Amino acid sequence: MGFMDWVGIIIAIWIIFKIYKAFTKPKIDIQIKSSLSSSNNYDDWEYENNIIDDGERGKIINPDAPLPMTIYGLPDDKLDKLVDYLNIMAHDRDRLAGITYLLAQYNAGCREVDEYIKKQRAYYRRQINRLIKESDEWDSASELDRNEMLMEFREDILKNMPNRANDEDALIIAIENEPSNITEDDELLKLFEGKSLLYQFYVANLGYVGKVIKVSADDYYRRQYEELHKMGLANRGKEIPAKDLLQKLRLKDINEILSDILDKKFRRKADAVKFAAIMDDIYERMSKVTSFRNLYQILAPENINIDEIKKCFEYANAMARLIADTYVHNYYTMRTLSTEDRTGKWEIWTHDCCITCQNMKKTYKKLPKKLPPFHIGCNCELTRAW
Repeated sequence: MGFMDWVGIIIAIWIIFKIYKAFTKPKIDIQIKSSLSSSNNYDDWEYENNIIDDGERGKIINPDAPLPMTIYGLPDDKLDKLVDYLNIMAHDRDRLAGITYLLAQYNAGCREVDEYIKKQRAYYRRQINRLIKESDEWDSASELDRNEMLMEFREDILKNMPNRANDEDALIIAIENEPSNITEDDELLKLFEGKSLLYQFYVANLGYVGKVIKVSADDYYRRQYEELHKMGLANRGKEIPAKDLLQKLRLKDINEILSDILDKKFRRKADAVKFAAIMDDIYERMSKVTSFRNLYQILAPENINIDEIKKCFEYANAMARLIADTYVHNYYTMRTLSTEDRTGKWEIWTHDCCITCQNMKKTYKKLPKKLPPFHIGCNCELTRAW
């Protein structure tokens, strides 16, 4: 037979082999909803947390897991609450706001996450400095161009960062935006005791302080605005200063409500607002063109730095995400080991993980000694190999 005949035979054998594998290999349905999703389905299994006191370091909430986690700063009842939240998150029911609030309220954290961030921050800064020194453009670049270059450097660093957390946004916030004073938000947190979701909403909207916002009765967030109003953290309707309400109106509407006293219409809105704001009956006049009940104005907390409040919340949220990611993937490994026969082949499954974990992605003839998660924020999973 000629060369081409042999090529045809080899291709035919390869096709038959692929078809055979497709029909004989068991199908594994992997549903990925987020970095906290699992390829297994053991919803009836529950992890028993044998919490161990580790003295000044804190308390280890999962001592038998591949990557034990030591929580500090929380009283016992709040620690139990944190663990409950984390176990719930393993079943895809989000409790991140509650975890964030606990960490922020008690200035609590996780030793392993802190140590990880310290190490990654040092690596990140070394790489940034290296890239700046190697750049031919940096010295002559404008401030805007330098910001653009830093974003490019960041992407390059993250792509090649060993042991990179899967949640890159949380990792960057933890590395770059550590608050100068983590107690800055303590007084405000006391005010929101037991209202973690409302606190998250308030902090997220601090950028709109002073602005008049229309919130209709069927708006998804109407209840949050009403709660903030009750707490004295938002004005409503006629409580809003007239000048702010007038800014919400069109110039055409202001001229209309003043038509009975004007010889000539205003041509500039600033002049119209300045004139109308000091009128005794201005609220009555505005009621002809607007409803007050659906107007709100978020207020800033007194004697508190808004920027630092936002920074504290973002940092606590980033740490909560890293803690949750790591704990949940510990949970998945422990769950798999508790419900599966340990003999036979195993596989480390990864989804968009770091360069370090990519080396772990393979099939093992027996249960590997090193199990996921391999580092903080790792989303690798242990599965059966078929």
